[in-house]
Amino acid sequence: MGSTSRSMVGFAVVGALLLAVPALAQNPANPDPVSYTAFDTPASGAVFRWYVTGTTTSEVTIAAHGTVTFNNPASTSRAHNVDFVSDQKPQCKLSTDTAASTAPMPPTPTGGQWSGTCVFDEPGTYRFVCDNPFHPSMTGTITVAAPPAATPTAPPQATPSPTPQPTTGAPPAAATAITVKHHQAGSRVKGSLMVGRTGTRIEIVLLSRRAVLGLPGRGRVRVGRSVVTAAAAGEMRFSVALNARARRALRARKTLRVLVRVKASAPTTASVERLRAVRLTRAPGRSQNPR
Repeated sequence: MGSTSRSMVGFAVVGALLLAVPALAQNPANPDPVSYTAFDTPASGAVFRWYVTGTTTSEVTIAAHGTVTFNNPASTSRAHNVDFVSDQKPQCKLSTDTAASTAPMPPTPTGGQWSGTCVFDEPGTYRFVCDNPFHPSMTGTITVAAPPAATPTAPPQATPSPTPQPTTGAPPAAATAITVKHHQAGSRVKGSLMVGRTGTRIEIVLLSRRAVLGLPGRGRVRVGRSVVTAAAAGEMRFSVALNARARRALRARKTLRVLVRVKASAPTTASVERLRAVRLTRAPGRSQNPR
């Protein structure tokens, strides 16, 4: 076999291994750790993402007690960090630290090479963002699967054959196709979603950083909320207004970053919760009061 043929075989083997890694990482039963890598392009129309290493996805499912490593390579051109904004938070620490905490990692977006690891002991959904105000789409979701329930072992008994029952698939999602543009003008956040069943409860919450609003402390506070207790099935469009404090911040700063949290739930459906990041700018020549 010539050198060219051997090279092609080698590339094929390496490619197959790379394709296998994401599939293993997203298997809840797989104990291997998962990693994210920061990705950015410094050119005009820059793209900033946290990607599961070796993929172009920002969502992953792991087993309880699993670990996730975040890598910010030296090749990135901007400062990044990881801030978990969901109610549940993992224990994280930088490779240069000895103590773990639930604080952002690093505490503020940092350029240059750094890495850190988070441990996820409790099942649930963990959502994170980059706190750099210019990276509204640098988000991710880590789902920690609950361990399977133990099945008790019963002594063998002579029982009649059970009557075959029809199998049912997974329940439909309460909502799908959740769309919110990353860049919007004005003091309202607009978007749309597909409601899976009539009677679905939809809650949309807007969150913004306390420091941006002139409030003490860290973290985010609610700056807008809309609830539909029984939405009709089909496409639903929404428009959620900023509160007075957020509108004042938008007027003063001319731009405001918010996180949009969409929750949908209904009986016999799978509840859905999604997080979207939006950068609002002042609408030119118009009042910022909601209408």
